[in-house]
Amino acid sequence: QGLSLLAANRLLHPGDILRKRDLTKAKLVKRGQKVAVESTGRHYRIASELIALEDGYLGEQIELRNPGSNRQISAIVTGMGTARSGKSR
Repeated sequence: QGLSLLAANRLLHPGDILRKRDLTKAKLVKRGQKVAVESTGRHYRIASELIALEDGYLGEQIELRNPGSNRQISAIVTGMGTARSGKSR
């Protein structure tokens, strides 16, 4: 998906050669950040904005909280500030 999902793990200067070992997964969700969460089923699609309770990287499951109801859910990070939810608790 390109370099937008990666971060440099060392200081890079213009003209430096970029090597695979210089890159690591980028943190796409930060604790306390508002996250756009999508839950879909066969006949429905629900979009909501939840608060991340932990940092997250692409494909990682994180915990989020609904600020209105204080319910917590788990979701999979799908991009910068976005996630796809599973079942609520």
